[in-house]
Amino acid sequence: VLGNVFALGIVLLICAVFFKNKYFLNKASRYYVICLFSTLAATVFWILRTEIAKIDRIPRLIVCMTTSFSQIFTIFTTTILAIYLITKVVEHIHDDKFKFGKIALPIILALFCGLMFSNPFHALVFTITEDNKCIEGPLYYLSYITVALQILVVAYYYIKYHDKLTKTTQTALAESVTAIGF
Repeated sequence: VLGNVFALGIVLLICAVFFKNKYFLNKASRYYVICLFSTLAATVFWILRTEIAKIDRIPRLIVCMTTSFSQIFTIFTTTILAIYLITKVVEHIHDDKFKFGKIALPIILALFCGLMFSNPFHALVFTITEDNKCIEGPLYYLSYITVALQILVVAYYYIKYHDKLTKTTQTALAESVTAIGF
């Protein structure tokens, strides 16, 4: 819990500095704000999940839903970041051929969300025991696979168009793709 509270403090500090400086007027800043609030929501749901699990007579469905929401918001954040990175590549090459990324990433996100929302009925991703412990199911690592797919989609655009990008943009994209993985 302490790590999540610390993360929450850092995200709130970043939000305060960001909005104090009024840098939210362009497209990049709007993506950043979405990522900030999504990260904030994921952190809050991880804290809620941890604290709710300690309560004795809490319904397992509530524990299951807070766990699902925390994972969904985490994947949503990486999806928004991946879409933004593809948009930056396309802006630099002045090409409009990124329908694959615009279609593939939301489909990956929608499938993941559907699986997480339906998890209380099939328990393929995780199961909540009687004492509110989270036990991994056969598809537990799907969130990691989802992020890996997003990295592959962004890497595809980076590799395909790297020769048309400036060195600075290449470096920024390479570092950002690494950030998605973490």
